[in-house]
Amino acid sequence: MFPTTPFGEAFQREYKARRPWPPDFSLLSKQDQFRLERRYRRRTALKYARPGFTKAVKIAQWTSISFIIVYGVLVVDWPGDHIFKPVRSYLSRVKENFWSVPAAKA
Repeated sequence: MFPTTPFGEAFQREYKARRPWPPDFSLLSKQDQFRLERRYRRRTALKYARPGFTKAVKIAQWTSISFIIVYGVLVVDWPGDHIFKPVRSYLSRVKENFWSVPAAKA
């Protein structure tokens, strides 16, 4: 007929647990409560840590930040006399000297 347990006999554990879970916090001392909470936090932090994803997000963030800064300094035409004008003129001179052939000395 039907099993007496809600999940059937196949799901019965062979050995009983040493301690009931979750423990009754009203019966534990403050120190034992703190130990259990610290252990639980450490285990959940280890379980849900995603180092590859975190590294990829950091790289994407720093790439976007760097791109925006470089784009703002070198590409955007700011109106009037702006603070980036000396940097842009220096880099344009370096670019021109890099791509041009130096004059032959006589």
